[in-house]
Amino acid sequence: MDGEQKVCSLLPGNSRSAVVDGCVVVAYEGRNRMRAVTVRSGEKLRTQHGEFLHDDWIGSHFGRKAFSTVRCGSKRRRQSEDGKEGDRNTDAAGNEDLKKDAGNSRRAWIYLLAPTSELWTRTLAHRTQVLYVADISLAIGRMGLKPGMHVLESGTGSGSMTHALARAIAPDGRVDSFEFHEARALAAQADIESHGLAGCVKVHVRDVQQDGFPVQEESRADAVFLDVPGPWETIPSLAKGLKEDATLCSFSPCIEQVQKTCAAMAAVDGFSDFRTFEVLLRQYDVFTHRTRPMDRDSNAEEVEGSKPSGVVSKPLMDARGHTGYLLFARRDLVQGDP
Repeated sequence: MDGEQKVCSLLPGNSRSAVVDGCVVVAYEGRNRMRAVTVRSGEKLRTQHGEFLHDDWIGSHFGRKAFSTVRCGSKRRRQSEDGKEGDRNTDAAGNEDLKKDAGNSRRAWIYLLAPTSELWTRTLAHRTQVLYVADISLAIGRMGLKPGMHVLESGTGSGSMTHALARAIAPDGRVDSFEFHEARALAAQADIESHGLAGCVKVHVRDVQQDGFPVQEESRADAVFLDVPGPWETIPSLAKGLKEDATLCSFSPCIEQVQKTCAAMAAVDGFSDFRTFEVLLRQYDVFTHRTRPMDRDSNAEEVEGSKPSGVVSKPLMDARGHTGYLLFARRDLVQGDP
């Protein structure tokens, strides 16, 4: 099997339905415990719950459970040693799966998930601070990204936003991402290639704060996303590198950075419609509430048995606070255009 066939693309519609040797899967242990794993025959994933053989994953469909090699509560030995390894059977759809027998029920398990842009954001290696879904979704929505667009990005970092931009403009668009740190740029490009995004994303080594964006009149961009310490220093080159009515989005942790960037755009007299947002996300936990019947004749003592009484939703106490400010602006139409 060649390298191209092994790629499990993060683009919608291109993900494989089954795990193959060499592809990337997200091992889901719990809501806050996930990791991206490259599947390689002969290797294993070690977790606090046990070991999971990659060979057992190959051929399985995404979304299925994968079972550990050691039964829960047993000594740390391979289950096959005592001859009680679960048999395989075939379901009505012809999919091979482990039997839900007593052996499997006593083993730890994880879900094998197909990689997506959101899951990659939660499992990637943090070479820098990353943007999360709340900020990413607002940025992409207000920039109006769609397939076929050309987008510039400055500050590739860990590649979280780069993956989201690629999904928004695929399959016919292009993302040119610029990173001044060569090692980070090479690592990000390797991730892009392993995720099947090389056809629409290119990571360049360039310090746009010092050197500006490369200006090519024949391929000016439809949008730009900035995640750099001094976004105001990129504005002069952006005034030449963006199409008329293109959108700009800049992410900055401090309001002083937003003020300087607005002043720089006002100075070149080419941008308008300045808007700044701060996203504060609050998550809720949804669960089934169970009540215990009370015996009125025994001074409110509990009686045996309980049953669900409804679905309850309550806010999580570990909600994220301030992450940064999102500044949006629009490139003016050239004078004389309709």
